[in-house]
Amino acid sequence: MALVDWYILSMVCLAGAASPGPSWILLVNSVVKDGRKAGIVFGIAHGLGIFVYAALVAFGLMILISIAPWVSLVLEFIGLLFLLWLARSMIKNSFEIDSVNDVGSDWMSRKLLEHARNGFLIVFLNPKVAVFFIAIFSQFLISASSLQGKMIMVITATLIDAGWYIFLALLLTVPKFKIHLQLNAEKIGFFLGFLLLIVSFVLAVNIIRTFFLVIRQERFQVNKAEKIDQLTPYQLEFPKEALPEIFVKDALTSDERMWVPQSENVWFRPLCLNRSQGYWVTLLKVKKAGVLSRHRHPQGVHGFVIKGRWEYLEHDWVAEEGSYIYEPPGETHTLIVPEGVDEMITFFQVNGMMCYVDPFGEVQGYDDVFTKIDLCKKHFKAVGLGEDFVDQFIR
Repeated sequence: MALVDWYILSMVCLAGAASPGPSWILLVNSVVKDGRKAGIVFGIAHGLGIFVYAALVAFGLMILISIAPWVSLVLEFIGLLFLLWLARSMIKNSFEIDSVNDVGSDWMSRKLLEHARNGFLIVFLNPKVAVFFIAIFSQFLISASSLQGKMIMVITATLIDAGWYIFLALLLTVPKFKIHLQLNAEKIGFFLGFLLLIVSFVLAVNIIRTFFLVIRQERFQVNKAEKIDQLTPYQLEFPKEALPEIFVKDALTSDERMWVPQSENVWFRPLCLNRSQGYWVTLLKVKKAGVLSRHRHPQGVHGFVIKGRWEYLEHDWVAEEGSYIYEPPGETHTLIVPEGVDEMITFFQVNGMMCYVDPFGEVQGYDDVFTKIDLCKKHFKAVGLGEDFVDQFIR
């Protein structure tokens, strides 16, 4: 993982850890009730909770939440109950706070375990932490795709989170702040408990809203599955800017008016004349033997033989009925129809242009989509279909 990426990840994790929320309330309560050690223990446990979710996300195990929204909902509900219990305890005990110096080591150990539990569960019962890390880690998984890189991300998030809350605990127990906290411990405890109740209320509203949203989505999916089968057509509108399709029902028509003469005993049937991309798709029909043309292709050509056969003087293969041909850019060849072939029809998709040359490469002429369009206009006008008959093939 690059140093720059690690620095950015660290800053984002720090911003997430520093965001106020229920964890801040519980940390302050821990420090007010039981002092610096309680705050430090809370911070370490909070970091362990972050470690769990960060590891699950980094190693792809949080897919469960994305495919099973009920899992997230159940965790949030348990988290709500946990917050309500904590708020009740904080308000109830706000007038029963003892000084840390007046208690025994066993009692203090039990209290530290309680703060550790609170620090871990406030994270673990909040699946939105996973969503946070999914959003963050997805930006760095390319540069940290190895096991080592993922572990660096997880450890970075853990240490920054734990370090932030430990820093707050140390800050709150600076003598100047500590005296103020001790003098107002009862009021602060009551206020924090009441504040946690408000947070719980907001969380409850979000859970209820999410609950009905999940039900609504599942009902929609069920109704959608019941209504849709394999024969259901696409239900959305096509893009407004999209051009209409071309459908040629009888491409191999016997109607001679559809075949545009190119030279003596040579015709082409236009299927698509794409002036915006500079290619044309036609059926080439030849009713003579011998050389048809010698030409060079600056771009690729696709061909499929429908009837008859033909070949290039420059190659040793023969294209017969059912053959597919790809002619790469830069190809120059001489097309001939051998003796004995009464009719040859081949599907061609030609890109760019065809440059007609002599055996030594001297240019004799060219064809592109626009010369093809001009030939079509002249022919369709001559046979009484009108020049605009070609428009149906132009895109």
